[in-house]
Amino acid sequence: MPGQNQAEEQFSPPVFILVKGEAPVGWFLFNGEKMTIGRDPTNDVQIESVTCSRVHAKIYLGNGKTVIEDCNSTNGTYINKKKIKKATPLEHLDRVYIGGTEWLIYIDKESLEPNPFLLIEN
Repeated sequence: MPGQNQAEEQFSPPVFILVKGEAPVGWFLFNGEKMTIGRDPTNDVQIESVTCSRVHAKIYLGNGKTVIEDCNSTNGTYINKKKIKKATPLEHLDRVYIGGTEWLIYIDKESLEPNPFLLIEN
């Protein structure tokens, strides 16, 4: 589209799938706007856990990639069980751990088989 830079045109909004074991139990779609995750109800994604800080992490678009950054949380933010120390781009099938929760990241939504939206009960 004219007027957009190449990074914006290539952005594919990922699906964050909350998993318990390997079973999906919830999800949200990152739309490219900055989002916060934490225990406080004012966050875009609220995690009700004592191991989750009030504002634990933020997700935003950086150079055409979805980036997650820890917000000086008490217990840290982890990608694939490694604690992140700075803003880190997310990759397809990364596992993000925040406040006792595990999120599976799907950037290539065409590879979702079976469709997690059909598996998750509200």
